[in-house]
Amino acid sequence: MKKMNEFLGIETWKTIAKRVQKLQISDCSEQEFSKNLKELQGLLSDLDICIEALSRDPQHQNEVGLASLLQAIYNSNRRESLKKDSFYEKIYQLSNLGIQNIRFLPVEEYYRMKDIVVRDFKGIHNGENLYKVYTDGTFSLEESLETVRFKKGMEQYRKYHIKDLKNANYIISVEVLKRLSCEKTKLAMASATLKTLDGVFPSQEELMRFSFPELTISKQIIHWGDSIQMKEKFDGFDTQNENYQKQLQKDRNV
Repeated sequence: MKKMNEFLGIETWKTIAKRVQKLQISDCSEQEFSKNLKELQGLLSDLDICIEALSRDPQHQNEVGLASLLQAIYNSNRRESLKKDSFYEKIYQLSNLGIQNIRFLPVEEYYRMKDIVVRDFKGIHNGENLYKVYTDGTFSLEESLETVRFKKGMEQYRKYHIKDLKNANYIISVEVLKRLSCEKTKLAMASATLKTLDGVFPSQEELMRFSFPELTISKQIIHWGDSIQMKEKFDGFDTQNENYQKQLQKDRNV
């Protein structure tokens, strides 16, 4: 039985998002929260996931539970009547992007300490693949070289380490595959780690590009020994997309 802080399949998250619609969020009181938490535990009891409440404000990964998720829904920057809809829409945006697995991890320590590795082009038998990461936070970047042994010899490729990630709402990791015989790219792997439910995700076109997102550097004072803080610049998810809008029709019977 998996926990919220572990990767769950997108279909499981879509089921959770649909069943959350049965809750009543109006005054955001403590009494309402407790009532909704108990009801949500019942709504999700048939799924193969842990429904322990645990902490509303977790400081460590093992404290993340159903109360943490419900609190994040309550913390959404939308008004009370739209908080459930906002959660539903975020999950379906990720589904639309081709995200296969999602984990909910609202723990600041994880993002601050995480060493996220991004790899550039690496040859495979009939094409190339690119592993890249999207986030809306600021970070420092380090570069290193790695040597890989193939049957035909040795090959070097670059690795980029994203460090000191701050103010991030999410991390989306994707591996894009480009066949030599085809100009189109294919999404070989896609997963998302959510810290909050308020982030603006990249567009599908952005994810499918066989290139890294651009980087921007804000005006800042750098002291000796400091790392330069930067941010990714990319096209955001188009919520006016006609196909996406059709996916937001909620099934009130679920």
